[in-house]
Amino acid sequence: MNSRPRPRLSSGRTSLNLLGVVTDVGDSYITTVTGRLTSEVSKHFVRLLQQEFGEKLAIVLVNAPYFIERSFKKQAAADGLLLVPTAVFAATDPVRTVWRQLQAKRANRLFRSINELTAYLDEVLPTLVSPRIYEYLC
Repeated sequence: MNSRPRPRLSSGRTSLNLLGVVTDVGDSYITTVTGRLTSEVSKHFVRLLQQEFGEKLAIVLVNAPYFIERSFKKQAAADGLLLVPTAVFAATDPVRTVWRQLQAKRANRLFRSINELTAYLDEVLPTLVSPRIYEYLC
């Protein structure tokens, strides 16, 4: 029979995710996360934000499952945080403008390992331009 050869693929898959914020004055904070994004990861991320920017925060969140789980909201309330959800896939999400820059820079690139991708991100992330939040709120 005529059949196309199939390459052997590894059974395991490693993923690398990014969580990021843009502040009201255009500063940004981006961290990498290996594995799935969960409410536990988002809890840890918010604690990192508090260390970076201070205890009292108002956070505008994308409507992702790991940010809307009850345990995450409970911790945020206990920590005195104000959480403001955005509409699902809001076109006016300022962090999306940062992600678009990253997508444009990594277009047509192949990374053969997580280490290669991480090294690339370490080089590129500091070059991204953060938008001013107030331009999105008016």
